[in-house]
Amino acid sequence: MKLVLNACFVTFIILFFAVIPNANANNFKLNKSRIVFEQDDRRAELKIYNESNRLQSYRILLTEMEMNQEGNLVPVEEYTYSAKQYLRVGPRIVRDIPPNSFARIKLIKKGVKERGEFRSHLLIEAIKTEVAKQVAGVFIQPNIKYVIPVFVRNYPDEEKASVVLEKHFVDKNTKTLSLTFKREGLGSYSGNLVVKDMSGKELYRVNQVSIYPELQRRTFNTTISADESKQPLSVVFESLEQGNEIQFQSNI
Repeated sequence: MKLVLNACFVTFIILFFAVIPNANANNFKLNKSRIVFEQDDRRAELKIYNESNRLQSYRILLTEMEMNQEGNLVPVEEYTYSAKQYLRVGPRIVRDIPPNSFARIKLIKKGVKERGEFRSHLLIEAIKTEVAKQVAGVFIQPNIKYVIPVFVRNYPDEEKASVVLEKHFVDKNTKTLSLTFKREGLGSYSGNLVVKDMSGKELYRVNQVSIYPELQRRTFNTTISADESKQPLSVVFESLEQGNEIQFQSNI
């Protein structure tokens, strides 16, 4: 049987639940990797920078994602704690942004009466993508998308989420150290997870990780070997919103 393949269009989706700020793509970048509305916040702004050498247009929409037991975000039709009803986003389409310029996307929070944390995800997609390239007879046209979380929080600071290190163990399959955290309080818990030895040397780091409200516990599988894990270690969560200040620390 002869297979004829005329074209192939590839989509790259970049999920920002655990990424660095000022994330880059081939043709545009964002100035934020997450947006947080605290109780008294009413407005926020996101900038889309066109880093290509031609005019670019972008589509913006709110979508829903849920964290599964493995800690991965998956698209869903409905999300129990959706923030959509509390958000107004505009414009939804921005057209013909010149090279080395940017577009502003404004988010406005509506009145929130219900107590808790609500979350939706902002999807930003390049409408005009890179010119299709032919590789071995296949046309490839990358379509870059970013997906970043938008949080709406309606509760006092003293009720915000915290974590405890529930257990640590060496995974039987990977032979590396695993850490299980239990989330307590309201809303999600986010930070940079760092493991150091007692001299302060970093043995493991993963930036911008979260435990969302749909999970009570989450296990992180590190790259620290079984032998390395036998020494005293310090497990730290750095804050994402307070200049990397330490918001959790435990010695194991």
